[in-house]
Amino acid sequence: MTKRTDKGTTRIGYINTHGQKNLGRTEPQRAGTDHCQYVYILQCSKCGHKYGSNGSDIFQRKCPSCQGGRTGHNNIKNQNENSKNTMEKSKMRLPRCLTGT
Repeated sequence: MTKRTDKGTTRIGYINTHGQKNLGRTEPQRAGTDHCQYVYILQCSKCGHKYGSNGSDIFQRKCPSCQGGRTGHNNIKNQNENSKNTMEKSKMRLPRCLTGT
């Protein structure tokens, strides 16, 4: 088994080499599309665009708005503005590896 080293990419405030800043996990927490990953909110330091990303992709993400990066996860812009509506849209169950059960 390969030992993983914490690079700090999932910490709030981390900025990757493309200027994408980690603003933290989505609330409520949502499962990402990669194995055992959460969705994190990233913000471009150049244009201010916010989008969702798997935790495992943070280190390499480019802004989908101004750098030609892949489209981010949906429904992250309104997470705090309209939490009831967002919660209804994101009723995905978290996988066991993320819940510890």
